[in-house]
Formats: sequence, structure tokens, C-alpha cells
Amino acid sequence: MIILIKTMGIWLIIYSVLILFKPDLLSLMKSISKSSLFLSGIAYLFFFIFLLLTNYETPHDYSVLITIISILGILKSIVLMLFPDYALRRIERITLLELRIRALVGLCLGILLLYSIY
Repeated sequence: MIILIKTMGIWLIIYSVLILFKPDLLSLMKSISKSSLFLSGIAYLFFFIFLLLTNYETPHDYSVLITIISILGILKSIVLMLFPDYALRRIERITLLELRIRALVGLCLGILLLYSIY
């Protein structure tokens, strides 16, 4: 479980740095299709259910944070699979500033996950 959390932290850091320093990523995100949203929703659903089910092996200090991340991830995956039109409208309305704020939050969360677990 610790390896999974550290991997998630590394993934969040890499993803956030790419968002912060790649300016044309917003146009790439806006060109996503419904089938890609559905497939990413399935991948998110399996990953976050696995993360939620294996959460009980972590120290009690961070189990609440991981549970909240897992539940929000499951909700996001359900929205991506069942309501792709809504997700596409949300993606179309996102601005560069909002994307960078999300990247900074993801970067902080990735650093927290990477260095806080043992």
C-alpha cells in the first residue's frame, strides 16, 4: 500500500509539473472525445476502488486523507462514465488560471503523499 501511495504522489507531481510548464495542454484537454472520457472513467474507477479497499493498511494519520481522495475519485469516475456531456462542458469552460491552481493543489498533495508516508 505504501508503494501505491508513493506512486500516486509521484504521478501527481509529474502531472502537476506538466500542467504548470506546458502552455498548450489546455487546448489538448479541450479536444478530448466521449470515448476517451469513458475509458478514463473506467480506469479511475478501478484505481480508486482499489485504493479505498487497501486503505486500511496505512497509518491512521493519513487514512482519512486517502479515503477522501478515493471517494472523490470514485465520484469523478462515475461522472466521467455516466455524464460525458457534462464533463465535456466543464472541460470547455476551464481557464488557464483555474488549471494552474489545480496543478498547484495537485503538486502540494503529491508532495504530501510522497514524503509523509514513512
